[in-house]
Amino acid sequence: ISQSLSKYSNSDAIIYVGCFAKGTEVMMADSSIKNIEDIEIGDLVMGQDGQPREVTQLPRGSDKMYKVNEINENSTSELFSFVCNATHQLIVRTPRNIKVQTRIIDGIECNEIVYTDLFKEITEDARIIELIKEVSKIYPVSEGMDDVQEFVSQYNKSLEDYFQWTVEPRDINRLTESIREATYQVYAPVLYECENLLQYLKNTKYNLNEKSPTALAYLLGLWTGSGMTRRAGLSVSTTDESLMNNIVAAADLLNLKSEFKQERTTTRVGNVNFYGNSTSTNQNVDNLLWDAIQELGFIQDGNKTVPSFLSSDLIEIRETFLAGLIDSNGSVDNNKQDISCTIELEDNKVMSGIVSLIRSLGLKADVTQSSGKLNDVCYNVTVKGGELLKSVLSRCSAINYTKCESRDLLREPVEFYFELQELEEAEYYGITLPEYSDHQFMLSNQVVVHNCGERGNEMAEVLMEFPELFTEMNGKKEPIMKRTTLVANTSNMPVAAREASIYTGITLAEYFRDQGKHV
Repeated sequence: ISQSLSKYSNSDAIIYVGCFAKGTEVMMADSSIKNIEDIEIGDLVMGQDGQPREVTQLPRGSDKMYKVNEINENSTSELFSFVCNATHQLIVRTPRNIKVQTRIIDGIECNEIVYTDLFKEITEDARIIELIKEVSKIYPVSEGMDDVQEFVSQYNKSLEDYFQWTVEPRDINRLTESIREATYQVYAPVLYECENLLQYLKNTKYNLNEKSPTALAYLLGLWTGSGMTRRAGLSVSTTDESLMNNIVAAADLLNLKSEFKQERTTTRVGNVNFYGNSTSTNQNVDNLLWDAIQELGFIQDGNKTVPSFLSSDLIEIRETFLAGLIDSNGSVDNNKQDISCTIELEDNKVMSGIVSLIRSLGLKADVTQSSGKLNDVCYNVTVKGGELLKSVLSRCSAINYTKCESRDLLREPVEFYFELQELEEAEYYGITLPEYSDHQFMLSNQVVVHNCGERGNEMAEVLMEFPELFTEMNGKKEPIMKRTTLVANTSNMPVAAREASIYTGITLAEYFRDQGKHV
């Protein structure tokens, strides 16, 4: 933009903040996925509250870039990675912390309050930024504890136990080591719910009832874990009578006949084949399960996958699908205080889709790797989430848990710790959201990010519009830009800086008046 304006001015420069590398995937308001460079003005992106945010501007440019990577000693997954420019505003949280200790200072016994707070700082390039710092206040013990207790009380009145603030990647190293290690970003559950599976069933030729969507979701989860890629069949444990009964019940709801065959090599595993009611010879004819597998995208080019729509379907559907997968390829550890389950997957695409589904429910998912039985790598997905996980497990056939209604559960953003890797300068792409919005949206990996531009975009609009305006001086038509000086502030500048801008304007006016010009 600054280059396009150079014919009007060789001194104006417009720098956008908060943009992303080409290819960054964004979650749209209907839960579809678009690359950041393909988004257009008027498109709707997903907010963390499940509501749409309209795109009003499309900042573009080039800058030094940074790659954001998740730090997780329990996970080898890079599903939280994304690349942004140096002035991107990372939405971060830092725990609030305050403590009182007694120590001797210059021979005087003192109460020292050590606490974290947001403070303004002026950088070497004259930018005013806000950073979390740990500071202290000193009160002599001889003065009593009243002031100390009052300060601690006021500090603890905050409704949150953390500071939510923004920091640019280029400024992250200004934090102390302890503050940096305690600072994290969040990903949000997908609160938006669509009815993709229900609508699909309504458009089929099969006669179904209200329980059919959950029955289909359950069998799709089972098939994703242990199904055959060429037909509607499963490989399941034969020692769990409850599991077998639920498989038969789900098949009945979909007008499918289920046939069990014992494996010759073991008595613990068998195959379940599903047939349409019109045939007992061809599993792929008039078979709702197989139709759904193919038409909804659960298999592509002969390989299993998990379609992205599932992460925004009804929460009941998401939980039931996940329950089927756990029944198929999962194990539950309920010996610890924090209940967890582990799902074994041998396909990278399936693993990525399942992790997205898990996190869409507000659950935590860590991924580790081990040697696989069929492939070189097996992905072990560990799921945690307290009552949220129990709600999923309550839908499992193989595990008994007290029913926990999902609508009564609080699904909140989940933290992840991160590191930054500095990259070379590259092109960036961004979107700007309306001024009245929270300026936040979600990437496809559900990381909550800040929009681009903010007030700078409005200044850009002024600079783009002013060259089109003309004035008449002494009978001669002249561009108004030749006689205009613009003084601008960004929205996060403090009051003192805004006042300084007014003084700057007055000074400029007096300078031209001294030359005898009208201002």
